[in-house]
This record gives sequence, structure tokens and C-alpha cells, in this order.
Amino acid sequence: MNSCQIRSSADVSSAATRRRDARATLYCLFPLFLLIGTLATAADVLPVLEFPEAGMDSPARYKDYRTRFYQDSQKNTLQIYLNQGTGRVVNLWADSANESLSFTARDSAGQPVALRWCGESATATAEQNFRFVQYSLCSDSSHLKIGHFLLGSMRKERDFQYFKKDLAPYDSEPFHEPELLKLITNLEKIPHSERSGALAALSVSNTQQLRNRMDPSFKKNDSTIFIEQISFDGKNHLSLQLIFQTTQVGIETNSVSIKATGPVQFKIKVGTDAAPLNPLDRKEIFNDTFLKFYNDLKNNATTSGQAKTNFRWIDREVQGMELVCYQDKLMAGLPNFATYFGRDTMMSAFMFEPIWSVSMMEHAISSVLRKVSPRGEASHEEALGGQAIRENADQYNKLIEGYLKNSDPEAMKQASAILRDLQRTRENYNMIDDDFQLPVLIGRYLNNPRVEDQRKRAFLEKWIKIILRNFAYVSQASRAYVENPDAIHLVSFPRLEDGRWMSASWRDSGAGYAGGRFGMDVNAVWVPGALESIAATLQFLKKNGYDSRRLESLTTDVESEHREIFLQYVHQPEHLQKAIDVWQGAIQHFWVRFTRDEFMRKVQSKIESLPDQEKTFWRSVLKADQTIPDRLEFLALSLDESGKPIPVLNTDPATWLFLGDHAKKIQLDREQPGTIYKVVETFLIPYPVGLYVENLGPLCANDSYASSNVWQNFERDQYHSPRVVWGREVNLLTLGLVKEILQSAESNTTDMQSYGMRLRDDLAKIRKAVEGSGLKHNELWSYEISDGKLQPIRYGSSSDVQLWNLTDLSIQFLMSRIDKEKP
Repeated sequence: MNSCQIRSSADVSSAATRRRDARATLYCLFPLFLLIGTLATAADVLPVLEFPEAGMDSPARYKDYRTRFYQDSQKNTLQIYLNQGTGRVVNLWADSANESLSFTARDSAGQPVALRWCGESATATAEQNFRFVQYSLCSDSSHLKIGHFLLGSMRKERDFQYFKKDLAPYDSEPFHEPELLKLITNLEKIPHSERSGALAALSVSNTQQLRNRMDPSFKKNDSTIFIEQISFDGKNHLSLQLIFQTTQVGIETNSVSIKATGPVQFKIKVGTDAAPLNPLDRKEIFNDTFLKFYNDLKNNATTSGQAKTNFRWIDREVQGMELVCYQDKLMAGLPNFATYFGRDTMMSAFMFEPIWSVSMMEHAISSVLRKVSPRGEASHEEALGGQAIRENADQYNKLIEGYLKNSDPEAMKQASAILRDLQRTRENYNMIDDDFQLPVLIGRYLNNPRVEDQRKRAFLEKWIKIILRNFAYVSQASRAYVENPDAIHLVSFPRLEDGRWMSASWRDSGAGYAGGRFGMDVNAVWVPGALESIAATLQFLKKNGYDSRRLESLTTDVESEHREIFLQYVHQPEHLQKAIDVWQGAIQHFWVRFTRDEFMRKVQSKIESLPDQEKTFWRSVLKADQTIPDRLEFLALSLDESGKPIPVLNTDPATWLFLGDHAKKIQLDREQPGTIYKVVETFLIPYPVGLYVENLGPLCANDSYASSNVWQNFERDQYHSPRVVWGREVNLLTLGLVKEILQSAESNTTDMQSYGMRLRDDLAKIRKAVEGSGLKHNELWSYEISDGKLQPIRYGSSSDVQLWNLTDLSIQFLMSRIDKEKP
């Protein structure tokens, strides 16, 4: 055979063989794969998870949404979801490229077709360096038109739906990335001598071939439609096959038409040649104590009854962990965030600490440290595959425009280097909370008694220079407030080009921080925590052979300004302690206080702004509320440009509760129980005064006390608004309460027992509301009000398996300890 010869099935089992020479043989192999079918191992696989699941989830909570998770031949996750309201089918491949393969089904009148599963199993195959999964769908319609084919980055699919392009006619303008179109135009402008090399780097001979890559290609063989998408740089392929029983199948402009004598049933076969990731299983993820807890629950689960249901909830979460955890990285959430997020990884690591294995914790920390910038910033998000191509193309365009303007050869040299590696992973360093979370995570690892000191030292030997780079960055970033402890010297969000302040912490939607400049969570929680952890880590380092001279030698490549401040802390620990003391007072800038008359006027005004049904409902809630306090005190979501609090009640104090050892401080008379009660109370006062909604949970925010402009912004952008409950915040609050209860139980004093009992009651109320939603495993959830009732519903762009929502496993594990200690 020639250079395109097909290797044997035995060769296919080797990962190294699959990748060897793959790119060289790609063009001749791909059409062959499409036509000859399975050449290697095939296995029927059942879904790992399915939502909604019969007997576990209410279909009404999901409306028209159905999803399944399968594992392919390399145990990488393929999530398939059906939006039966729009006819959209999305296949997300959670692997090295964050890919999706999607289409929309409509009937002959152009109305969405509600596709459904037709059989439970799928077939996973390995064919050379390709992975395929095949499954079946059914419809009640005998005539289908399938269009809006989109094969590429999941980020592109998210944008496609965000801008509602999936609802447009099939013959609408193609959804092309402007950066790629501009790159093609720029290639046509540069000198021929440069253009030929640029085209060769993209494996094309002319720009028309690049334009052809902007859309998938179609082929028909009998009743099978083959749809292929070549990546813009020519290095990857996606395959989508529609396999029908009827021969009345045709390719039309931008769509496929199907006519049958009865309801249409067809098979979907999706394939990718992107590199797989290396999955982790539960024995690698969890520690022995948790696995014993899990197995005891499994053994005690009867064939029916509540014990079986309880175990199934936990079992689903354990299976969910296996879907998002890889040696390479942890994925933030499926389907929308099948990639690395620094914040999600670190926040989850904090919450998973009681149940993760040490090696799993090291996987998580290492994945963050690998991506720290030269300045010491933690990466917020990686751009992979098609998204990396798009972002790198933007950089290429800027360089070429500079070259065309100034004939700068260095600009052309840099642009050519980008083109040769157009899929190079790009890191996003725009967020600021994760920069301060990293020292806290490092400190918790080094002070974890479950980790042997020898193992800690080995970990430090590998990562110490990067850790110190981050410590130096944090030292410099927090210095201004130490020298001038007023509100305008707090750590600020970056300013956007339009003059607004970027929501550069976890509430990273446009309206997330209500237009504020200084986030409460960053300044009152993370910065003080980071400085405390740096101090604790320096003590650990000193005890383990890292004296001042050695730390100096390890920071020679750190930016001079950052290094100077950090080494001052190294040589003079009292300066670091002063910084800690100053920053512990930063929380005072965020307190908001109202009398009853003041806050009730604001609440009434907000209610009057709502639609009639909602107005009537919340009026009745307010009238029945017997818990309205005489005074309301809470921590503002953010401060405005001048340092004045923006009075949005919010769930961010849950992080403060979770991270602090408040029970221990109370026992040492360094904190008062009343401070804790005041913070927790806002979660339990019913909305629209507080955050609590029965059978739903604590709302992410309550903007009743802010301006009408803030109301309007949150209504336009509801992702972090009073319309949603976030699982992340619920779990942080719950774990914080559990921690306090367990710590208070260690004391025999009457005061601490009273403290613990009050928090038990608070915890029970929160858990009852969240359980009543039926959506606690979702990333976030919402509600609708009709006929005088509030109905929990799935939030439209919520992830079904979210890393920090799976931390409910830690809650279940720790709750078992609380249950054993009940008086």
C-alpha cells in the first residue's frame, strides 16, 4: 500500500501509533473513513448520565431540554443535548479541543421538530486517529429539513445560540468568525513572497481554499449524508454523518431534506481527530475515607426506598466527577465550559479538600501553576482549538496591519510565527480574583496534615519558582492599600474601553458587579486571605530549607517592582503582618446599614417595577413574612468609582464564611457570634427583603436597595441577577455552615453549643429550600411565576455537570458526620 495505507486494529490500540504521522496522512485517509465505516474496535456504550432521569428529576424542571453523556473509545466525554423547543441538537466533545457538532431540525412548515432518543445505547469506535460515536434519534414528523450545521469550537456554538442565530432561517447569512475573514483579506494584501509561505503554513495553495474551510462540505452516498469540517489551519477534522432508512434524502442549499412515509428515525455518527485527554477514575480522584463512605451507602441502599434514592444522587455526582476530571486538567462544566478555568479549579479544590486524594489535589494545583503568567497572574481560561485559532488570528491581523502600514519586518516575522502554530493555546488573564486565590490554595496544601512533609517538599521543588512569582505579584498588587488604607486604593477591576469597569471576578457577566469598581469578594475575602497564606507559606518554607538567601535566588526572574516588595516581606515579616492587619479592615468599606423604614420603601419601589403577576406574588410574600428585621445590615456587592457602596445584597459573604475559622476565633474571643449571625441572616430572610426563596434557595443577588439603572441592567443580563440561584454559592454557604457546626461541636461550652445549634437550624432551612428546587446539581437555576405560584426551572445556559456543583459530595460526606453528632 502507499503512504495512505491503513494500520491494523492492533496498531490502533496504541495511543502513540494513533498520533504518529497522522497529519501527513490526513487528507487521503479522511474520505476513506467516511465511506468504509468501522475499521477498528467498536463497543456499545450506555449513557453515563442522563437528565432528566426517570424517578430522579422532574421533567417539568427541564421543559424541552434533554441531555445524555457518553464516553468514547478513549473514555473522553461526549455530551449530547436536545433542545426540543428549537430543534437544536448539540454534540459536545470534552477533549483537547472543546469541539461541538450541531444542527437544527425543522418540519416542512419550518417549525422546530422535537427530536428524542431512539434507543439507549450508542456505539463508540476507534478508527485510526479518529474517534466516533453513533446513536439514534426519532421524530414524529415524516418530513424533515435539517440545517444550521455548525462544526467547530463549542465557543462558536455558544455564540451562535447567544445571538439567536439558531432561530433564523436556514438561508441566513453564514455565521463566520470576523477574525478569520479578516485574516484571509490580509493574506491577499501582503507581498506574494510572504503569501506563499503563509498559505503553505495553512496547508492551502490559495485563499479561496481558506474561504471554503469556513463552512462544512457535504457529500451524499445512498441515504447517508456526510458532513465534514476542516479546521481553518487544516490540522483537524470533524465528521457528522446522518444515516437514514429512506432513500428520499437530498442536499439543498444550506440544508438536508428528508421525506418518509412515516415518522423519521435516523442515526447520527460524529467523529473527531483531536487528541484525547487522559481520564481519571474515582479511585484516583477521591481519598479512601470518602470511598468507604460511598461504598457503605451503596451497600446500605435497598432495592427500593429513600436509601436507594439517596445513593443514586451521590452516585450521579461521582460519575459526574469522572466526566470532568483528567490528568491534564479539570473541566469547568459541561456542555458550556468543556475546558480549563482557573477559578473553577481552585474554588472546587477548596471545597473538595475533605474528600479528594492528595494526588488529585496536586493535579488541580499543578494545572493552575502550569498556566501562571510571567508576571505571576493565574490564568482564568484557556482558548483551545477553534477558539485559539480565532484569538491567534486576531493577533496576526494586528501584526499584519502594522507591517502594511510601516513595512516592519519584525512584525511580519512575528505574524508568520503565529500562522505556523495557529492553534497554540491562549490563556486569558483578565480576571483578578484567581490571582489571589492561588496563594490561599498553596497555603492550604502546605498546611494540610494529611500530606506528608516529604511529599510537600517534592512538590515545592518542582513548582517553587512559579509559586514565588505569584506571591510577588500579589504582594505588589495589594501594596497600595497598605500604604493608603482608603476605599479608592483597594484592588480595582480593570477599566474597559467604553469607560465601564470589567466584572473581573466570579460574577463575570456584564451586570455582575452592578457596575462597581471594587468587588467585595476580592477585597474583603481574597486579598486578606492571600496575604495570610503567603505568611504561613513563608514560615513553612523557612522550616524546610528555604532561607532568605535561597528565596532571593529563586526570584531573580520576577519583575523588579514585585520582587522588591515580596523580599521585604521575606526579610521583615513584621511588614507582612502589618499588611495583613491593614487588609483585615478592608471589609468595613462594604457594610450597608438601613433602618426598617428605609429598606421597606426601597423594597416597595422595586416590587412596583415588576410585571403584574410577579408584583402580585411578591406582595403576598412580603405581607406573609414574619421575619422582617428592624434593621438590615449587609456587605455590598461592590463599591463604585469613588469608593461608595453599591447596595446590592448578595451571596458573596458565603465565601467569607467558608474560608474563615470563625468558631475557633469565637472561642479565642477574637470574633463575636453576632457577626456570623448577621451575615447568615440575609440568606434566610425571604425575598424581596433578603435572599431566601422557599423551594428554590438563596437568590444570587437582591438589587431592591440599588438604583433603577441597576434593576434594568440585571433584568437585561440575568446570569448573576435576582432571577437565579447559583449552586456554587449554595455549596459555599452550606460547607461554611457545616464547618462551623463541626468546629463548635468540639467545644463543651454552653455558648458554643448554642452557636452550633442555631447554625444547624439555618443549615436545615437552606437545604430544604434547595432540595425543593429539584435542580441543585445544575450550575444555576431560575424560576417563573404563573397562576400565583413560583415554579423552579432550569436556567437556559446552565451547565448540566459543573465542577463546583459536584462539591455537593463534600457536603454529603460532612453531613454524615453532623448527623452522627446530633444531640
